[in-house]
Amino acid sequence: SIKNKTTDLVMLSAYPNPFIDEIKIQFNTATSTNLKASIFDLSGKLVKEFDFGNLSRGLYIKTINLQDIARGAYKLILSNNNDIIERTIEKF
Repeated sequence: SIKNKTTDLVMLSAYPNPFIDEIKIQFNTATSTNLKASIFDLSGKLVKEFDFGNLSRGLYIKTINLQDIARGAYKLILSNNNDIIERTIEKF
């Protein structure tokens, strides 16, 4: 399992991975927070960003649509003011 610096934000899963058009992110936040998901290519270029806004504490599953990006591997970054969680995802 992946260790995080703090426990305020935990990404439980990103599925399906590899994906075709959409990927679901399951995460838990222990405090109210402004949260966003960013997709970077492997060279570090920002490809897409999704602002989930201010979320109260709880468990969430968010679906993000990535049908307009090319096939290949990407970094999915889930971040708030304090925490950054990174996963590698792959598009078929």
